[in-house]
Amino acid sequence: MLVNSIIFISNNFWTLYKFRFEIIQHLSRKGYDIHLIGEMDGYEAKLSSLNVKCHDVSFKGREINLFNEIKSIYKLLKIIRKINPLIVFNFTIKPNIYSGLVCRYNKIRYVSMITGLGFFFNNSKTILKSMIKYLLKQSLQSSSIVWFTNKSDHEYFIKNKILNKQNTDIIPGAGVKNNDTKFNNIFDKKEITFLMISRLLNEKGISEYLQAAKYFYKYNKYKFLLVGKYENDRHHIKKYLLDNSIRDTYIEYIDFTDDIDELYSRASCVVLPSYREGLSTILLEAAVRKLPIITTDVPGCNDVIIDDKYGFLCEAASAQSLVDTMKLFIKSSKEELSSKVNKTHSHVTTNFSIDMILKKYDKLLDHD
Repeated sequence: MLVNSIIFISNNFWTLYKFRFEIIQHLSRKGYDIHLIGEMDGYEAKLSSLNVKCHDVSFKGREINLFNEIKSIYKLLKIIRKINPLIVFNFTIKPNIYSGLVCRYNKIRYVSMITGLGFFFNNSKTILKSMIKYLLKQSLQSSSIVWFTNKSDHEYFIKNKILNKQNTDIIPGAGVKNNDTKFNNIFDKKEITFLMISRLLNEKGISEYLQAAKYFYKYNKYKFLLVGKYENDRHHIKKYLLDNSIRDTYIEYIDFTDDIDELYSRASCVVLPSYREGLSTILLEAAVRKLPIITTDVPGCNDVIIDDKYGFLCEAASAQSLVDTMKLFIKSSKEELSSKVNKTHSHVTTNFSIDMILKKYDKLLDHD
């Protein structure tokens, strides 16, 4: 039995690489035997340098297929039983439910992290969603602690009696590092470039961004850059909307890149018109680079841009509001923009530091 084994479980290895790399690295260096579980997508190779063991289990995100779900749970059960870990950290809805129930049944300690309410908690009601909420509640109630990435989601779970307030905490997302970030001098740029980095989901406000790009195209002086992988399912934007915007040169589209610094170096302003977030890593990354931000006044976004002293807030699901807010940015003086980015940089580096997150993990594990 490996009493010092720790398991991290997420939908795929990209999310573990993108959002948990520093945490996994930190715990591996402390001597823990780290196991990672998720759908293999190529990023397991990037994580292998951390001396971890990777296990392939397919969760298929938002799609539900009874046969595949049972298959995933059974595979998860076999892996967890074999490792018999000290603790399991679960991220995203399906791992929270499946791993939570497996750990609960096998009396293994686990931590659940709510990284955003997302699709299963929108206003539409179905039998499937009700069942998922019930299973999630059963799973979370046996968790050693449930971590939330923003105050609004935390309050939602308490108010709707999904959880009691005890054994819950708010953890600042994936955290940010400030020690080696190059500040982006937006005032050296000859033209204004808006940058949006996101999965091309409807709820991310992609349609509103494309409409804004179309509106400003007539001025022939602003660039719109969109970065994000397209997937052909009902949760993503219609393919023709993206294709038309590319064809008519309203936007420059990049489907995927790991060179995130190169993208930020091109940007005059980072835009995220999302309908809801857990806590946006993109906004945190933009803030530490002292880039101006336009985002929506919704949970997970307004945790970073608190009000107009920090950046620019627009209404969710409104292309007109986004356009109007972009006009405000364009008209802003150098002094106004400097004040906003400096205030946001200070807020984010103080309240969303990766060091704060590592201390929470260490404190939890030191109690074992």
